[in-house]
Parts: sequence; structure tokens; C-alpha cells
Amino acid sequence: MAGSPAGWPETLGRITDELAFANSSLALTSLPSGRTLINETCGISAFWKQRMGDYPQDLVELWGGPARMLAYPFDRATVLSRVNPDAWKNGNRYIREWAEPQDLIDSIVTILAHDSEGIGNWAMGRHRDQGAISDIDVERMNLFIPHLQRAVKISRLFEAQSVAARRFEN
Repeated sequence: MAGSPAGWPETLGRITDELAFANSSLALTSLPSGRTLINETCGISAFWKQRMGDYPQDLVELWGGPARMLAYPFDRATVLSRVNPDAWKNGNRYIREWAEPQDLIDSIVTILAHDSEGIGNWAMGRHRDQGAISDIDVERMNLFIPHLQRAVKISRLFEAQSVAARRFEN
């Protein structure tokens, strides 16, 4: 990954495969709207990736609303079925129209960065054939958190340098 956004999909793919998840997303989401500003993914077809943007409020609601999302820890992964045990029962549009058609049964997320206007996170979806998310899965994901946080910080540094260089050129 080395801080380069171009390397995120490949890196996410390797981690996702290693941890036995179906897909992965590294996203920056505007709050409280839930609008996705950046979304690097792996294991999600172009069709389903495009449709992810159809459910911003449904996703925010699914995870407990903006305040609860901002309260999730930076150093630990959070499993949807543990914070919202009724997620697959409550008729949420995202679950019904996006997750279920792909046979996804749960998801796990970790917060990489946030402020009052947005939240950066890493999330992975679990396919039904891969079984329920276990405590071991959570611990294995937790091992990657500091590395992804560092990569996001490095990437932001490179972005800031690139913007400064473009301004200097003009």
C-alpha cells in the first residue's frame, strides 16, 4: 500500500482473502448524511459498488446513527450483528436490497479516522459460506488496524503534498 491510493484495492484484496471475508471497503463518509466521499473496494462488482451509494441513510441507521458511529473505538473492530442483533430482521433497505442478494450475513468495521463532518472506516462483509464472524476473526482484523491507520495518514500526507505542488506550479 505504501501510502498510495492506487494500491488500496490490491492490498485490501489480500487482507480480505487472508481474513476469509467476501469483500472489503475503505471509505470516507460524510456525516450525518451518510454520503460516501471516497470508497476503495475489493470483492464488490462494479454493479454492486455503484448501488452502495443508494443507501447512505440506511447504512447510518444500521450502525446506530451518527453519534454512535463516531463513538466506535479506533483500536478495535466492531461487528454489526453484535451492535445491532436485529440488523437482518428489521427490514433495513441496505440489508434487503444490497447485502441479502449477495448472500452477505454480517459485516465488521473499524474506524480509522473521524471528525464532526465525516468518518473514515474499513469494513468487510461476510458471505454465508464463510460462516459467522468469530472472536478470532475480530482479533485478526484488529492486528491490521494500526497498519491501515498509518497507510491512511501517509496517503493524506502525499495528497497534501500533491495539492501544494499543483498550487505552486500555477
